[in-house]
Amino acid sequence: MIGQAGAAVVDSILLPRGIPVMPAPDGRPYDRLALIGDDAITIQIKTTTHPTGSGLYGWNISCGYRNSPRGRRRYGHRAFRLLACVVLPEHAVVFRLPGSSRVSLRVAELGVLRRDPLASFYQCLHEIGLGYLDTDEGDDLPPM
Repeated sequence: MIGQAGAAVVDSILLPRGIPVMPAPDGRPYDRLALIGDDAITIQIKTTTHPTGSGLYGWNISCGYRNSPRGRRRYGHRAFRLLACVVLPEHAVVFRLPGSSRVSLRVAELGVLRRDPLASFYQCLHEIGLGYLDTDEGDDLPPM
C-alpha cells in the first residue's frame, strides 16, 4: 500500500504540470512511464515514511523482497531511466538517475523540493540528454 501511495504522489506532481504519466505494464522493473516529447521515460518509484534518527530519509534501491525465492537484489543495468524517491508524509519527490544502491535526503532539503517539485526531474532529463524542456529552476537542488 505504501508503494501505491508513493506512485500516487509521483502522478500528482507530474500530471498537473502537463507531464503525461501512466502505470507500467505488469512484470516490468519500473513503475511508471512518463511521456516527454517522443520519448517514454521509465520511472522506478521508492517510498519512505519517516527519517532516521540522524535526520535522513533513506531508500534502498533494490528489487525483490525478503524471503522471496530470489531475495532482494540490484536492478539490472538500464532497468529504468529515472528513480523517484518519495517522502510520503511530506508529499515530496526527489528524482535521481539510477546507479546507487542507496539514496538519502536530509530533512532540511525538503524545502527545495516543495518550492520546485520538478527541478530534480528536469535536472535528470538534462543529464540523460532530454534537456530541451527549458527551465532556469533547479539551481539550489540537493546534490545528485
